[in-house]
Amino acid sequence: MSYSQMVNLLRENSRGKIVFINAGAFYIAIEEDAVLLNSKLKLKCTCFQKHTCKVGVPISCLDKYLRKIEELGYGYIVYNIDKQKQNLKVVREYDGKSNKTTRKNINCLMCKGIEAWKNDDYLEALDKFYRNTRNEGKY
Repeated sequence: MSYSQMVNLLRENSRGKIVFINAGAFYIAIEEDAVLLNSKLKLKCTCFQKHTCKVGVPISCLDKYLRKIEELGYGYIVYNIDKQKQNLKVVREYDGKSNKTTRKNINCLMCKGIEAWKNDDYLEALDKFYRNTRNEGKY
């Protein structure tokens, strides 16, 4: 099983709570959870997989962000995985309202930037369209 499969299975059983799982020096949240955290806490989204956003919270800052999530009233579950011991455990949990966000990504073109899609005439046209409509106050 891959890390992403594990994350998705844990999210399915989260009862709408924001799910964080450690990955190196960060705790990450993906898909709808990442989009919500980007919207509410201005955490930077990056690509986890194609069309899947993620946000990362440094382990040293986790408590600060969990307090902010609690202030917003959202529930969360924080998991810690020890790959070597093959051990997964809940290290923090808070019962709050469910994340009702349904968007799994923000906009992969905006996230990666047009430079990642060089030489694609369709995406360059789309980039120009988004820039123009944003400048005109649309979308």
